[in-house]
Amino acid sequence: MSLKTWHRCAVYLLLSLAAISRGTTTCPGDCTCSEESVTCTTIPQSPPHNDANQSLIIKGANITRIWASAFSNFPQLQRLELNQDIIETLADGAFQELAALESLALNRNYLQELSNQTFRGLGKLKRLELSYNKFVELGEDWFGPLKDLKVLDLARNNINILHARSFSGLGSLNVLNLMNNNVMMVSGQYFAPLKALNILIMDENDIEVINNGSFSSLVALRRLTLTGNRLLRSVQDEAFVPDSGSGSRSFPLEELSLKGTELREVPVRTLSTLPELKNLDLSLTSISTVKKNSFSRQKNLVNLTIDYLGNLRTIESGAFLGLTSLQRLVISNNRNLSNIGAAVFRKLSSLKHLDLHNNGIETLRSGLADWNSIEVVDLRGNPIRCDCHASWILTLLRLDSYNTSAPPGKFSAATGTKDNNDNVRNDVCSNVSSSKPPAEVSTTYFTRHIVCHMPPRLHKKCLAALRPEEFCCATTAEPKKKDDTDQRLKVGIIAASVACFFLVSCALFLKFRRRICSVCKRQYRYKAYRNRGMNGGSPSAEIVELEVTQLEDFDSDIDTKIKL
Repeated sequence: MSLKTWHRCAVYLLLSLAAISRGTTTCPGDCTCSEESVTCTTIPQSPPHNDANQSLIIKGANITRIWASAFSNFPQLQRLELNQDIIETLADGAFQELAALESLALNRNYLQELSNQTFRGLGKLKRLELSYNKFVELGEDWFGPLKDLKVLDLARNNINILHARSFSGLGSLNVLNLMNNNVMMVSGQYFAPLKALNILIMDENDIEVINNGSFSSLVALRRLTLTGNRLLRSVQDEAFVPDSGSGSRSFPLEELSLKGTELREVPVRTLSTLPELKNLDLSLTSISTVKKNSFSRQKNLVNLTIDYLGNLRTIESGAFLGLTSLQRLVISNNRNLSNIGAAVFRKLSSLKHLDLHNNGIETLRSGLADWNSIEVVDLRGNPIRCDCHASWILTLLRLDSYNTSAPPGKFSAATGTKDNNDNVRNDVCSNVSSSKPPAEVSTTYFTRHIVCHMPPRLHKKCLAALRPEEFCCATTAEPKKKDDTDQRLKVGIIAASVACFFLVSCALFLKFRRRICSVCKRQYRYKAYRNRGMNGGSPSAEIVELEVTQLEDFDSDIDTKIKL
């Protein structure tokens, strides 16, 4: 190798070492540097030499105020996090030097108020996080400079006051998170500037009523969650009707969550204005009855969830008419639900997953649904009456097809084909307390874990472990019918006995009425004379004669009345 070549290699080596030295020795004090970010406990005075560091994280700093131009030495910064500090004030223009900034996080601080100049200069900002602060009111034009903002997170503050211009300037916003605040009223004027909003999260607020026109300006809204608004009792009919000037005939909403609200009935008219809806959650509401045609306009609905409804008792026939695209229906953990209309799931031609576990269902008729077309059926946790009306569960859901994959002997015992030992057969239902099914579920799995509740002789027996001849109505329905007949017979006998006794008593009285009256006369005279004797002296002859005359008249009156 020539001297010139050695010289060139040495130069390259020195330059490499210098570059490495600059990258490792110029990390600011109180900071930790990596290829992806710089993490500090205070605002550094100068950036590291490595230009690849475009993310600055300041965490746990003792900072109460961010002054103007505090980050003037970071013009290339794209991501800034100031989380879990004690920041109370942001000066006007505090970030104006960060022209390239795309993400700003100010979570878990003590911010209460901003101004329309706070975010001056952040024209490229895409994401702003202000959760876990102390905001009570959203002032006007606070976010005005953020013309390109896509995501605004205001979750977990104390916000209860909004203004017509609170979101002014946010024409490009796609996601707005107002979860866990104290918002009590929703008005269309609040959201008027948000023409591009796709997702609105308003979970766990204090909203009582969704008024007409509340979301009419959100012509691009695809997802709305109102979960946990425990005071929400009503959604008015035209809450989602688009503004007349929007040029849209129907609202584009695809996902709606009303979970955990106080709705007492399905908002049928409101839902009729949402023909594009694909996902609807009505869990944890106060609905008691799902009436016929509750979802007749939701032809595009794919997923419907109705679980944990403590008041739900009835699902009427035809409740799900019109849901031609429905693939997944969850009606679970409704312990008072026992009345399900005939063939209520029959017209759901696209249904693949039907979850009915942990309800109060005693009897499931075979005509309730087109079971052959459903891929997953969950019937666990219901007080099933294992009589002749339940025998179809084994045959129609093709439990025997599971024989090839079951452990040797165990499944055969379940079907009763080889082993008649009850202990072995009932072992099929062991370990069913877990509420979570396997990752890949099947109709057979859920069917094998159905436990009988009635009749008493089959109580807590695994349905899959029963033999076909055990699904018998003669031991369940007939005894009850016989008991009712016996009860009616007993009541009839008692009534007849009472009637006979009454008639016999009347006949005896009529036959011996003269003797009875004579005895009564003597008793009356005896008591009268005895009373006078006890009062001293015997009655005079005139008094005795008068009393005898009165008694004779009394006897004559009684005889006359009896003859009549």
